[in-house]
Amino acid sequence: LLTSALLPARISAQFVSLAEWKTLGGHGGTYIGALALSPDGKLLASADLNGLIKVWSVETGQELKRLRGPNEQITALALGPDGKILVSAHSLKTKIWSVDAAQEAGSIAGPMALGMGVAISPDGKWVASAGTDGSAGAVILLSLESGDVATLKPEAVFVPSVAFSPDGRWLAAGTNDGSVVVFDVKSKTEAKRLSGHPGQVTALAFAKDGKTLASGGDDGAIFLWAVDQGARTATLEGHTAMITRLAFTPDGKRLISGSIDANTKLWAVDRRAEVGAMSNANYPALGGEPVVVATSALDGKIKLWRIQEGLALRATPGTPAAGAPPALPVTEAAAQPQPPAAAEPERRGEDSGGPALDIVEPAEWGGAGRRGIQAVARQSLRIRGQVRHSSGVSAVKINGARAALTLDESGTSGTFVGFAPIDVNLREIEVAVWGNDGRVTARVYAVQASEPPPPTAAAAPTTGALRGFKGKRWAVVVGISDYVDPDIPDLKYADDDAQAVYDFLRSPDAGLGGIPQDQMLLLLNEKATARNIRSALFTFLKQSTEDDVVFIYIAGHGMPDPERLKNLYVLAYDTELKDLAATGIPMNDVNEAINAAYARNKILFADACHSAGVGVSGGRAVNINQINQVFLDAISSSTGGFVAFTASEAAQLSQEGEQWGGGHGVFTHFILQGLQGEADEDRDYIVTLGELMEYARDRVRRETRNAQIPTISQTTYDRYWPMAIVTR
Repeated sequence: LLTSALLPARISAQFVSLAEWKTLGGHGGTYIGALALSPDGKLLASADLNGLIKVWSVETGQELKRLRGPNEQITALALGPDGKILVSAHSLKTKIWSVDAAQEAGSIAGPMALGMGVAISPDGKWVASAGTDGSAGAVILLSLESGDVATLKPEAVFVPSVAFSPDGRWLAAGTNDGSVVVFDVKSKTEAKRLSGHPGQVTALAFAKDGKTLASGGDDGAIFLWAVDQGARTATLEGHTAMITRLAFTPDGKRLISGSIDANTKLWAVDRRAEVGAMSNANYPALGGEPVVVATSALDGKIKLWRIQEGLALRATPGTPAAGAPPALPVTEAAAQPQPPAAAEPERRGEDSGGPALDIVEPAEWGGAGRRGIQAVARQSLRIRGQVRHSSGVSAVKINGARAALTLDESGTSGTFVGFAPIDVNLREIEVAVWGNDGRVTARVYAVQASEPPPPTAAAAPTTGALRGFKGKRWAVVVGISDYVDPDIPDLKYADDDAQAVYDFLRSPDAGLGGIPQDQMLLLLNEKATARNIRSALFTFLKQSTEDDVVFIYIAGHGMPDPERLKNLYVLAYDTELKDLAATGIPMNDVNEAINAAYARNKILFADACHSAGVGVSGGRAVNINQINQVFLDAISSSTGGFVAFTASEAAQLSQEGEQWGGGHGVFTHFILQGLQGEADEDRDYIVTLGELMEYARDRVRRETRNAQIPTISQTTYDRYWPMAIVTR
């Protein structure tokens, strides 16, 4: 990829490229959730969702060893400096393996409830395992020489990531509250605290000189730090979701980053710029000289790449560079937006072979109409349009946030919808479209934001505020705190949460006098059997018609099948863990029921996190690694207008306690608060779906200090759908 987006004809430029080298056999189609390369780049380790670890020869591409542990997801891997020791993170312990013997050599047990990040010191003397002990974040530090174990406490709820400095002096730990705590390995004491991430720090890497540290956050941002000064020196932006992996090249000039947005990016550290990217590439690993980069794909295959640099020549603007190495299946980063010069939008790329972009909404941005618009602060502007390109369209972003994109069968044209939050300081909105060949079309539109008018008494709505709605509203509300199977720990407040949601939907505050009782089903505890839940989803909701709205609320336990972790289940009152496939509620069934319902609009709120282990004290099921993301991806295939709002992001506990409304899950507590008027951001006496989800996500995030962040599916839905009337 060229380091410049578009260059005039016959001008040479430095290119940096990731050239595909070879593809390994992978894991037979099973999703790979962790990769690790030995520092010399000779060995590669890969782990899948079923707990199988494979060790590969990088040079020959041959599988060398198989390591089989518990049939559960492995969340992280690390290879020692000589490739003889391998460390794997599991849900309740960290395992240490002898690669030559292909067998377990030891483990770190203890109270760790989240085996989320592991690291081996460059001298091979220490193993660090990060997570939580159920009440606070912790890093367990094991000496491989003496067997001594120390527990480091960074004053956080949990620790998602760890990394050793190249000289082994420092151990950096990323926390859920946005800090990087640097420990002195010898004294086991805190030496520095680097703060600045708005959410959890999910990935860490030191440069070889030990002076630069990279940290990645759950918002997709990457920070570079001068460790000695404790100062942030740069911010790298380009990912749209949580960072999963970071690694520097041996010379420290390049940085590789992976994200759950399924993109791996290559950065020039000195210029603080993205210089390459690969789509459908997760969990990158880096090692060796010349540098080898390994990535995994959703199909379970592993690809190896080489970093190439040199000079290239642009033949004409908007065309690939002549003489460049083999092209990646990539998306090229958009140029930084510039202020619009006039009412007409600034255009980039479209006249040089980039994707075509047609705005449908706002109408002022379509055709030859007026380009600048006025918008009300503290609201969101809906933006819809059409895109097309001969190479196919890979993404549409609105001010850097990915829009929901629906393509036709050819993949070359489609429609998109997205939302831009408006604040009083907003002056422009950029809409950018990526083609599969790396070309980008971007337009910047002028926006003038104004404060919303104060509410008046006359504006207060009555229960007839939804009188234009001609259909019916249907609701299925499920809450399970008590379980028959003794191996499934009971919850405290899931049934109370469901009852409170049901009571609200029945009340006049839900609009139109509330949802009629014959259009609602409440299933609590012993009534929430697997048979009754299936009947509610497939039979009861099938009464809906096209003009109707379906609302589903589920609170309880959820987990994947231990035999096949991609198969996710809601646990019913009578579910038996030993026969989960027959007695649980597959998420595929929930998805099928949503598709089968005739209602045009469907809403799912779920406080039933999915994990490799059930029953962590103080929380609902633990969400290990990317299970929530897998859940959202699965459920988001529903047709029609649909949104899934889940209680937490990856690697997070879904919390409940008396401190929230006298006894609720924190997620449901703030949903109820929002429905009762706290989410009415624009003060128009109507709580919309968008307002409610944004309010609950923000309040849960603040209340838990980023330990729990609700997630909204990347689907097309009506964010302006009214959820409640504010009557007080």
